[in-house]
Amino acid sequence: MNVTTIEGNKTVNNPTPVVSEILKYNLTVVNTGNVTIRDEVTLIDTLSDGLEYVGRYVLVGGDLVSFKQNGKVLTWVVTNITAAVPLVITVDVNVTKAGTWDNNLTVLNRNYTVNVTTIEGNKTVNNPTPVVSELNIT
Repeated sequence: MNVTTIEGNKTVNNPTPVVSEILKYNLTVVNTGNVTIRDEVTLIDTLSDGLEYVGRYVLVGGDLVSFKQNGKVLTWVVTNITAAVPLVITVDVNVTKAGTWDNNLTVLNRNYTVNVTTIEGNKTVNNPTPVVSELNIT
């Protein structure tokens, strides 16, 4: 019997970035069945308010039918997902402001979420006018 089943997952390379950092999200789809999925499968990645798509993604495994960006919604249509071979889309996004963001991937009406907590990239100094003898460099 020929069976096709899709499982999705979403991960991020850094769950606690600073503002202006470029993150890499991996959107992974695995065909856990025993035959190649030849039908079109739609992946929808909805970016949170504090994240911005920077115009770069890489697709490995499967075939790209189309890609569309509509504001913060990124949509890929893919096909030819081989059984037991992950299809991975790596998406680059910029962190635009601090906060905690849920970032969602939808595959076949199922949601997969990864959380990111961003922090401000500001640094402070306890003495803005030190003399050389006061410097502690490590």
